[in-house]
Amino acid sequence: MKKKKILIVENEFIIADVLANILKTAAYEVCGIADSVKEALEMVAEFRPEFVLLDIYLKGKLTGIDLAHQLTEMNIPFIYISANSNQKILEAAKVTNPYGFVIKPFREKDVLIALDIAVYRHENHLETGTRQNAVLQKKAAEILSSSITWESKILEISKALQPYIPFEFLSFGTKQEDEVSFYELCFSRIGFDEYQSMGCAELMVVTNRKRHELAALKSNDPNNQMATWYDEKELEALLEKPSLKKIYAERYDLKSHLSFPIPLGNDKWCYFNFYSRRPDAYQADHLILCNRLQPLLITFMEGMLQAPNSPLATEVQNYTVKHHKASIEQPSPFSGIIGNSHLLLTVFDHVIQVSKSDSSVLILARAVQEKKRLQSVFIHFHFVKKNRLSGSIAQHFQPH
Repeated sequence: MKKKKILIVENEFIIADVLANILKTAAYEVCGIADSVKEALEMVAEFRPEFVLLDIYLKGKLTGIDLAHQLTEMNIPFIYISANSNQKILEAAKVTNPYGFVIKPFREKDVLIALDIAVYRHENHLETGTRQNAVLQKKAAEILSSSITWESKILEISKALQPYIPFEFLSFGTKQEDEVSFYELCFSRIGFDEYQSMGCAELMVVTNRKRHELAALKSNDPNNQMATWYDEKELEALLEKPSLKKIYAERYDLKSHLSFPIPLGNDKWCYFNFYSRRPDAYQADHLILCNRLQPLLITFMEGMLQAPNSPLATEVQNYTVKHHKASIEQPSPFSGIIGNSHLLLTVFDHVIQVSKSDSSVLILARAVQEKKRLQSVFIHFHFVKKNRLSGSIAQHFQPH
């Protein structure tokens, strides 16, 4: 197997030199050594490394954590190699989703094992992404060819994304051009495969605002042309001014947000806006996922625009949607479990992702807080062939 091309980003020359010798001895290609974020980005542009070994403290104002966010956006995997033990710094590093963490001082074995594991994880991640694309592409084609309503098709494609981009609330709409062209479609998740939907008419009732007032509020929402995610603090800052997103967040107790823009042509855009009640539901990895899925959703929306009843292709955009369940009625594999907490629904989503695996899977959900009550929840699912769920389900509720 061909060894990877690796960039070392380390501000101490002696340590960088040791790392370079370790990697070269193990037949890895070292494409460069950088001691600052600026120099590292220049080398990334020039050499396109396949992996980066990254220290946290570097020369200059920017840190390895700042660089990590940019590497994630470029889909370049990295491993931290640092002596830092500050809890706050480690938490910030953890958010960037590194493929490994090696503590200084290190042994040659530590570095090589961490790198082998990281390479395996990354290759497995790429393989999983390819399978996800194939599944979603097939699902999108089925939705487009189905006879369900236009709004139901938007819901179905959103549900297909649910295991990969979690949400408790979703709004779909276009870039606000003027007060007349206002269009917004919302889905609030109320069960595993059950959603409450709202069109413009429902929004006017729920918010006690007229159409032009909703349009004015929506015009205050940012119109990013790249996927953007907001954790709890960033969302609070985003919602300081009155906006439609602020209304959603306050009414449905939403703590984090991911905006996924889809170009429609002629400088027109539509947006899938995902929201979660968890403060950290979205990470930098979701931006990579959005970049990978955007061509698929562009094709899907092109098909939706060609539909004879497309509200985006006409001036008549006052659509009302009431209530949706799965378009094809199937028994829920979780019918034996009582509860619709957003945390429990997230567990179900994770189960569905691995349900095709012909092996036993143990999922633990701990310290679930709902209505000021702590519950310890244990769920054991056993998966068998042909995507059928069986086995034992146990729930224990006790004070923590």
